[in-house]
Amino acid sequence: MLNIPLAALLLIGVACQNERSKEQANADERMEEKADKSEEIAKDANDDKFDNKVKNDANFVADQVAANYAEVKLAKLAEEKSSHAEIKKVAKMLETHHSKSLDELQKLAKAKSITVPIEADEASIEKVQSLRDKKDVEDFNKDWCKEMVDKHEKTIEEFEDKLENTQDPDLKSWISQSLPGLRSHLDQLKACHEKIKDA
Repeated sequence: MLNIPLAALLLIGVACQNERSKEQANADERMEEKADKSEEIAKDANDDKFDNKVKNDANFVADQVAANYAEVKLAKLAEEKSSHAEIKKVAKMLETHHSKSLDELQKLAKAKSITVPIEADEASIEKVQSLRDKKDVEDFNKDWCKEMVDKHEKTIEEFEDKLENTQDPDLKSWISQSLPGLRSHLDQLKACHEKIKDA
């Protein structure tokens, strides 16, 4: 009697393992070894799995996952380091929104078997460290605002371009829903930057 459930469990375990592609398993293993290279590893895995049309969308999703990890890190850093009330307020809002975006993207990626990073890209990690190392808080405030304005301008441009070029209805819908929030962030960041840049 006991052998039947055990055998069934073993078969289920084997079936579940077989469902994971070899590329996905390898990508997961490599990402654990080198978190700061996880965006590059994710893109390599997507290149192996998808044709060109789908690959471009998959790599866009991978890029945006890495970007949202970076945004959350930068927002948390400002909450910790800045003494400026408005920056702290904007940073808290950014942390909440980009954490939500990250969660949505990870779910979208899972549904479409897209491999995504487990960390921000290396350049963003270095930028966070560079800002963390700033001794003067006023310099930090100015540089943080400028970095966030630049990041949001770049992201909005990428989103608008992808919205025109993707045929994936789920991705189109997600981008359309995300753009108004990103534009609002940019407006708030620009206003914040204007207030402190000449201080």
